[in-house]
Amino acid sequence: MQHTMATQAFSSDESVREIALQVIRMSEAIHHVLRKYTSASPADPNTTSAYALLTEEYALRARASMLLIEAKRLARPDFPVSQTDVLATLTQVETKLLQSSSLNELGELITGLLLFTSSVISRNNQVILMLFKNLE
Repeated sequence: MQHTMATQAFSSDESVREIALQVIRMSEAIHHVLRKYTSASPADPNTTSAYALLTEEYALRARASMLLIEAKRLARPDFPVSQTDVLATLTQVETKLLQSSSLNELGELITGLLLFTSSVISRNNQVILMLFKNLE
């Protein structure tokens, strides 16, 4: 599914679904990174922190699923950022997730994604825009 630069993010149920699917792919990336941390020695204190972040990953998956299910209701015609820009930013965040060098860094990225996806569900353009800019 390809969008032109002029297509606004969240302008249709299809664009909401496309973003939701990107977030689901990102949660897979998070899971991959968490596996790397949990494969460490069981006595490693990072293992406990990685398991704690696993619950955040599940929360992110749940929000992405809500975006998929509620895509028609969540579509809005007046979001001031293009679909291409939102998807590009999410791709950059995914790269940062995969390259994260600590659980703290990974946790901050996951928190940003959780807030962003929750804001989409809220349908408040100002909040969505603010949290999108935070992801950038």
